[in-house]
Amino acid sequence: HSVDDKKTKFVLINPMLVDPRYDPKIAKSDLDNLNVQLPQDMIFYVIVTIDHFNLMNSTVNLTGPILVNVNAMRGKQLIIDDPNYSIKTPITQNGGQ
Repeated sequence: HSVDDKKTKFVLINPMLVDPRYDPKIAKSDLDNLNVQLPQDMIFYVIVTIDHFNLMNSTVNLTGPILVNVNAMRGKQLIIDDPNYSIKTPITQNGGQ
């Protein structure tokens, strides 16, 4: 949930659960902004849009990942301009794994 507004909440998952080949290109300015020094300093999450009528139809936004520096406990949502990723990627694209 939001630090500023406890009513604002998002469901997040690791994008690798949906697409094991997920490897977005991150701008150096974004890495610098979060003070990411090493790859192991960061973790990605993606926002889930839940279909309340059929959970199997839920999607994730692979074009707007949230990058978190796990050491600094800072994060930000990025915009990935890559035609290989969609804002509505089926959560079951990897066979529901």
